[in-house]
Amino acid sequence: MPRKNERRCLRSDDTRTALAYQLAFSAVESGMEGLVLADDQGLLVASSPSTRRPEEIAAYGPLVLDPELLQPDCELAQRDDVSVQCFEHDGSRLFLVGLGGIVSHRALVLTRAMRGVCRILRRTTCVPPPPIASSLASA
Repeated sequence: MPRKNERRCLRSDDTRTALAYQLAFSAVESGMEGLVLADDQGLLVASSPSTRRPEEIAAYGPLVLDPELLQPDCELAQRDDVSVQCFEHDGSRLFLVGLGGIVSHRALVLTRAMRGVCRILRRTTCVPPPPIASSLASA
């Protein structure tokens, strides 16, 4: 009988949902406050549901590569519990940004999450968001 919180019970063919499940599992297992996946422009791709201000955290990811771009008053840059993992998938640079967690476990957690993200991106299809109903459509 599977454990109640067994991650394999939560599956989705939708890329965004599958990534959210992966990031949530990784964050919970590591004790992180949150985990975010960002693209090379710092745009949010996915986040664990527990993450507060995920867009701001996503924007921080690429800035780590060029510290001169960081503003001196950047709250995330002043924290010592922020971990960033940069990796490439299918020719695109992506960033995992984690907040909190046990210091000695952060690198392993981000590596595992990266593998999960890559597996999901290889095996799922992007489902476009549902169309927004327009009042002009009925006119």
